[in-house]
Amino acid sequence: RRHVWFGCEVGVPHILLVGASFPRRAPALRDEAMARHVRILYGSQTGTARDAAHELVIDCARHGVRASAQDLDSVDPTHLPGSAMVIFICSTTGQGEVPDTMKRFWRAVRRRSLSPSALQGVPYACFGLGDSSYAKFNAVARRLDVRLQQLSAMPAIPLALGDDQSDGGYYPAFYAWKGKVFAHMRSSGLASGAVLPLHDLPSRYLVDVGTPERDAASSGDTVPSPPAADTPAVKPGTCPAAPYTAKVRENTSLCSESMRQERDVRHLSFDIDGAGLSYECGDTWLIGHIPT
Repeated sequence: RRHVWFGCEVGVPHILLVGASFPRRAPALRDEAMARHVRILYGSQTGTARDAAHELVIDCARHGVRASAQDLDSVDPTHLPGSAMVIFICSTTGQGEVPDTMKRFWRAVRRRSLSPSALQGVPYACFGLGDSSYAKFNAVARRLDVRLQQLSAMPAIPLALGDDQSDGGYYPAFYAWKGKVFAHMRSSGLASGAVLPLHDLPSRYLVDVGTPERDAASSGDTVPSPPAADTPAVKPGTCPAAPYTAKVRENTSLCSESMRQERDVRHLSFDIDGAGLSYECGDTWLIGHIPT
């Protein structure tokens, strides 16, 4: 597989980095913080459930909700009571098997020693990621939903299942489910009525763009000398150090107006006439941007 590199004049996109760090607190303060905190827990095999969970964290921030995402295996199920809401996003792998980042949690939540009231009163929502071409479609999410209720957790909204085989993949079901999640949050006082635009969210990190000269000076290294005059020039578009600068020729949305409120998938066409670049199906293109 070959790699083609080029830059394009598309302007500067907004960058949002989401992270969270929770210092140790006194028990009373910690309990109070948990009562306003939404926990988003995912069980992922290939990263799809994890990506959906982190997308939901950003959506929570837009709705004024404090939330964090973590894999299920990092959580003790007996520590869930006291949370404002717990949201589960889990995939099904193989023939109805639990994904790798959920196996330890699943063993823990299935222990016979757990009291039937272990999750008494914990409000939760659950979304499953699956493929209906498999016999045990979304088996993990279905079993988890049943087990949570056996432990006296309260479903805030009904279980929803995404299907890779449907038009648009799991996204239509995911967006419809998210709408119900935030409707519940608003009715319970967790979410505000106003929704912030994505670019109005504060960044948690400072992004510093350096230069080779400054980075070399700070590290004590030297900047590589320019190539000698008789060194063959690198063809633009064949390596990261020599990108080909192309203008965007077409930029159209592939989503309906309602879907663009949540996610916008776009078709981009670049002008590479005269670049002398060739490519085949399956090649990878790295697209950067040049500020305008």
